[in-house]
Parts: sequence; structure tokens; C-alpha cells
Amino acid sequence: MQIHTPEAARAYLLKSFLTGPSSPDGEEVRQDKGVTEGKVKAAKARHKTQRELDAERHENLGLLLGALRLVLDSWAGHLAPAELDRRAWGWYLAVRPAVDVGPSGWGAKGALKLNDILALRRKGD
Repeated sequence: MQIHTPEAARAYLLKSFLTGPSSPDGEEVRQDKGVTEGKVKAAKARHKTQRELDAERHENLGLLLGALRLVLDSWAGHLAPAELDRRAWGWYLAVRPAVDVGPSGWGAKGALKLNDILALRRKGD
């Protein structure tokens, strides 16, 4: 039986935490050469060192975990664990990136918006 280490799983997950375009406007066509801003950003990203890419992935993962912590902390003490479990699937559906349905979407990457996650926080009294 094959042994899977936590390090391998961690490395696999970190691969998907590079920064994508900052907004849909990032795809606007530049008038001067007809190159999209997204392509320019992608070209710049290709020139980053492995250390810079790893640092970016860790920072993005930290931002995601921080956003999740803010959401969960806002509901702590207001919902029972069973109610949190019940709501979790709906929250996931509300924030997950759009990918193809079925096997073609398995493992696909999409843009995850932290603002969508933060919108799930409990509103003040």
C-alpha cells in the first residue's frame, strides 16, 4: 500500500495558490499593441523566481485561512456546531470558483474572491 505524506498533499495544494488577475478589468485590451493586461501579468509572473512564487503562494494561503477564520469567529457562539455543518455546503457553493461540470472540471482552477468569503461573516447586532 502506498504511503501518502502530509508534505506531498501540502505541496499539491500550494500549487493552486498563485495570484490570478485582480479583477475582470484585468483583461481589458491595451490599445497600443492589442495585448491583454492579463497576458502582461502572466508574462511577468513567468519571470518570478521559484522562491518568489513560493512566497506568493504562502501569502495567498494565509489570506484565505485568515478570511475563513474571520467568518467562523463571527459565527462562533451564535450557531451550534450542527447548524454550522448544515450551512457549510451552501457557503461553499456561494464562494467556489466556476469550473466545468463533471470530470472536465475536476482539479480545474478558478479565481477565488476573498470578498465573497468575507461577505459570509455574521452581520453586527
